[in-house]
Amino acid sequence: MADPFTGEIRAFAFTFPPANWSQCNGQQVGIPQNNVLYAIIGNTYGGDLQTYFNLPNMLGRIPVATGTGVGLTPRTLGQTGGADTVVLTSSNFPAHNHAMNVEAPSNNTLLVKAPTAATYLSRTQGEFMYATPTSTAPTGFSLAANSIGAAGSASTAPRANDQPYLVVNFCICQYGDFPVRP
Repeated sequence: MADPFTGEIRAFAFTFPPANWSQCNGQQVGIPQNNVLYAIIGNTYGGDLQTYFNLPNMLGRIPVATGTGVGLTPRTLGQTGGADTVVLTSSNFPAHNHAMNVEAPSNNTLLVKAPTAATYLSRTQGEFMYATPTSTAPTGFSLAANSIGAAGSASTAPRANDQPYLVVNFCICQYGDFPVRP
C-alpha cells in the first residue's frame, strides 16, 4: 500500500489510530505542532484561526462526497447535516382515505350500536352511519363522512432516525506525504 497523504481519512477495523494518525472525533489540535495538516485542511472543521484547529468529527456521521449530484443540493467540504431524531407529524404522511363499503340494512330494527352477526353498524338506534350509494359503488354504502375521524394523536416525542450502519474507526493521517496538486 502506498504511503498515506497528510489529511487522508481512512476507515479502520480496529479501535485505535495507527502511528501518525488521529481519530476523526472533532478534537482540537495545535497549529504549531500540526502545521502541515493545518496547511491542508485549515479551519474547515472548526478552530480559532490562531492557535488550534479541529479534526473532522465522524462520530455518529456518515461521509458524503462534495459537489452536486443529479437532483441533489450542493454539498461543501466540512458541511454537516441531518438529524439524529425526528418528530413525525400528520404532515409527514400523504393525504388518504380509509374506505369501508358496507351493505345497506334491510331491516331498521337490526340497527344497534355494537354490531353482531345479526345486526348492522350504526351510531345510535335508527341513525345511519352510511352515506348514500354512489354510481361507483352502487351495491354498497360507504360510511358517512361524519361517522369516522382521525385516530391517534401527533406525538412530540422524537423517534430515532438511523439508517442501517456498521461502526468502524475513521482516522486522519497527521504526518504523511504532502499531497501535491496536479
